Amino acid sequence: MKKQAETKKFKNKYGYFTADGSEYVITNPRTPRPWVNVNCNENYGYVMSQNGSGFSWYGNSQLARMNIWHQDLIKDEMGKYFYVRDNQSGKVWSTTWKPTCFKYRSYEARYGLGYTAFTAEYQGIVTKQVSFVPRNDSVEVYTITVRNTTKKKRSVSLFSFVEWCLGNGTDTHREFQKTFIETRVDRKIGAVLATKRAALVPHFISTGAKDAPLSGFVAFTNKKAAAYDGDKETFLGMYGTMKEPKAVKEGQIKNRREYEKWGDACGALQMNVELAAGQSKEFIFVIGRVENFSQVPRLVKKYASKAVVAKELKAVKDFWHRLTDASWIKTPDEAMDFVTNKWYRYQAISARMWAKTAYYQCSGGI
Repeated sequence: MKKQAETKKFKNKYGYFTADGSEYVITNPRTPRPWVNVNCNENYGYVMSQNGSGFSWYGNSQLARMNIWHQDLIKDEMGKYFYVRDNQSGKVWSTTWKPTCFKYRSYEARYGLGYTAFTAEYQGIVTKQVSFVPRNDSVEVYTITVRNTTKKKRSVSLFSFVEWCLGNGTDTHREFQKTFIETRVDRKIGAVLATKRAALVPHFISTGAKDAPLSGFVAFTNKKAAAYDGDKETFLGMYGTMKEPKAVKEGQIKNRREYEKWGDACGALQMNVELAAGQSKEFIFVIGRVENFSQVPRLVKKYASKAVVAKELKAVKDFWHRLTDASWIKTPDEAMDFVTNKWYRYQAISARMWAKTAYYQCSGGI
């Protein structure tokens, strides 16, 4: 049965609205400036651009960021990324256009109320990345589906990478701040754990910046990772780049450090995937903030279930639709209806009231 073509409203060379205006689909990532979606609950959230770049936070989007991010409208190349490596050809790309800027066959970033999805095809492999923040947990959940569209067996590896900030996102004194961050691999639960200790001196006599230290974790939940790393240097390689990390290029995270206190902290995991012709596999990945590491096993176990993830995503969608559909306008201008009935309301709450951030302003409410 032939798939019915999607209705495309207000289409331009970068994208379009879906029929009811509840999603905006970007098909060309080279937008004039970064276009972002803000997905969050009252405590935790993230900003994500059409390139897959952005940052997460807990409580305060300026003082308590999960990952390193720089507000660079030209490069837009800092974020939490997933790399894909073809283990037969050695080719490397990503599930989002950044950081590898691969020459995709097809690409789309789909922004919804409470979720963001990317679909890309390259080298006969289709990846789909869907992310959201559950209503009641301080985590962001990703489902990564990898599908082999060819008629031959494929062997690929999936790599995740997060460069920990765990504090003030505007403090550029990395060599100072990294001395307070430590990471640890917990193979039993399949996670990289990270925490930032408070500085030993008041902020006004050190870097001058306030800070709200965090603890966090990253994990594949429905299957154990094959390898882990908590140090940026071993993952990227000295003088390495986000576009072509040493570990991804070589096809192997080295598992060199179980505990890292003096390096430059990251959270990297590797998943090896064997795909028969036409086969697809789905992986669940979670980034989260915790009060202490004893909370991590519960969260990993909870989000190991595909049924739970689907239920939580539905709850997020239902929440936003109930909120935005409570009242509406109907005018001769359908574009006015779309932004007023859905997107202005959604952005006012998620970006302004809760997150107090987007891409261009990141106050955190301080």
